[in-house]
Amino acid sequence: MQVPFTFNPDTGRIKLESTGLVNGYVLFEFDRLKLRSNELHWLQHGDGYLADGNGIELHIQCQETFICWVRNTTDQDIRWEAVSLRFDHQHLTEPFQSEDWMELIHGEDFGSPCGVRRAGLSHVHLKADQPSNMIFGLRHRKQSRAMLFAVGNTSQGDRSRFFLTHSSAHCEALFGVCLQLLQKRFVMRSQTLTASQLCCFAGKNLNDLLQAYGQWHSQNQARPIRQKQMGWNSWDYFTGSISQDDVLANMDKLQSIMPPGLDRVVVIDEGWETRWGEWQANVRFPYGMKQLASQISEAGYRPGIWTAPLMMSVFSPCYRLHPDWFARDEQGKVVTYQLAYGTMAFLDPTHPQVQDWLHALFTGLREDGYTYFKVDFTQMLLPCSQFNDIRMASGGAIRRAYQVIRDAIGDDAYLLSCGAPYEQVIGLADAIRTSGDILNFWSHVLVNANALSVRWWMHRNLWQSDPDFLVVRCSQTSNDPHRVKLHVPKPLSVTEHWRSGREMQYNQVQVYALLILLSGGEIILSDDLTKLNDKAFGLIQTVLDHQQDKAAVPLDLFDSHDQLPRIWVTHHEDRPSIVGLINWSDDPQMIVFDPKRWGYDRFAKVQNIWDGSSIHWDGSPFQLPPRSCMALSGDLH
Repeated sequence: MQVPFTFNPDTGRIKLESTGLVNGYVLFEFDRLKLRSNELHWLQHGDGYLADGNGIELHIQCQETFICWVRNTTDQDIRWEAVSLRFDHQHLTEPFQSEDWMELIHGEDFGSPCGVRRAGLSHVHLKADQPSNMIFGLRHRKQSRAMLFAVGNTSQGDRSRFFLTHSSAHCEALFGVCLQLLQKRFVMRSQTLTASQLCCFAGKNLNDLLQAYGQWHSQNQARPIRQKQMGWNSWDYFTGSISQDDVLANMDKLQSIMPPGLDRVVVIDEGWETRWGEWQANVRFPYGMKQLASQISEAGYRPGIWTAPLMMSVFSPCYRLHPDWFARDEQGKVVTYQLAYGTMAFLDPTHPQVQDWLHALFTGLREDGYTYFKVDFTQMLLPCSQFNDIRMASGGAIRRAYQVIRDAIGDDAYLLSCGAPYEQVIGLADAIRTSGDILNFWSHVLVNANALSVRWWMHRNLWQSDPDFLVVRCSQTSNDPHRVKLHVPKPLSVTEHWRSGREMQYNQVQVYALLILLSGGEIILSDDLTKLNDKAFGLIQTVLDHQQDKAAVPLDLFDSHDQLPRIWVTHHEDRPSIVGLINWSDDPQMIVFDPKRWGYDRFAKVQNIWDGSSIHWDGSPFQLPPRSCMALSGDLH
């Protein structure tokens, strides 16, 4: 299933067996020149090949993965911009027609666009020219044929960018494939820099290739997969207004829902700090964070805490006193960004003094008793271009920050990455956010479902997946007048989804609860538990009673250009499987679940998860109202 890269030193061309991608070449881009592998003279060198390009040694090694590195033998520093494997459409022996293929686009972080589309087309989740990061999939629409391109298991701090190269600007004719690794870093004199690995998988089913890639990572993963965490986080209901009393009241209520245990956590999210960059308790935490951690531990829960450690308010003393600590743009200007909490600058994790500052921050939090760390907003560093260590670009700087944090908190602490580029935290994070921020709005559910549908394969292969919080508050589950934060109402939108549309109704809450169940990942509550009713607690208990240890596969992910998958299956040989059927539309729908189409023989002993009733199913379609779901368990063989 994994496809080797083959390089011909006589022609400088590269190919991928069994994919149709032949006659490719490697393009090395530097600040002063571009070098193409098919225009250079290559010599055998160890397990790979070597060529000279105006004083720059170029190395290529092709086996199960593609690896390249460069050595600067000139008398001056050079900037390495990118390296690309290009399979241009005019050099392929087989025509790749856009109308015959579906694309899987994966975002760099949880906020980046992602989804599935017909090759070259746009829809509400994706622009026509949206590149993919970390992974890139192609699936033939008429043949049982698929391929997956991806980064390997050794991040070098560069950033992947995969995309189709179209023969026409309308993107509906022939296409080729470009696999690019953005470097944006300096190669000093006599220094060698290596790019990240690239790998390829080919087969009949793209979901199978995603799973194979995840398992390949798992086999090469140095960091063991931790037990998933469950518990409560303050953010979704309280946001930045959280107080010590709120935490303690919700922890008290949590004990009847999720009794204390080693995998149970209470997390104080944003709102405890004095100011971003000044990580001391504010007036709403009068006894300090150390005492609160002690109270959480005494109650039997793991204390957790949120930080945005690379974000620094421009009104902080640190920003005034240490101007050399901050990342810059191409012109050397400090990069700042306006957020709800004010204007922020971004710490440069390559600066030795910043590393000391980060280490002291997290060492202190660990000494205060916190063992679960939610690290947020590190992706904001991506647009920065200049760092103290000029050999490093933004991706590598983010990875350096996580390395410092991991060293400070220790291997036994639980590290949740919220927003970091996925390829930069492999082997460092225990869990990672696989979707955007959830709020109690249907628009957020639609956006998160799209993200979860392309990241299901990560769960327990690379880390624990965090699908964001399980929130269940709505008019049917709470009479709290403050369950929806004050905001300016606007029509439902997916492209401008933040608090768009109306508050979720119970049928939509049920769909979202099913998504959390199907993700197999962390189950972290984030409502004000003291203001939920029995219907809310019944739904939460149902999710807990049926929680899974692996993620569901969205079986029909590649069936449609612009529709979310409607059939999700968590398959078990030795116990009941879970089948989730979801109508995302605003019209009633008949959803057909045909086990034989998906490689199974039958689905028997079917039960409705929501009420425990038996369903005498004869294979008939399920009639689902708008924005609703069926959650089924049964023997699927």
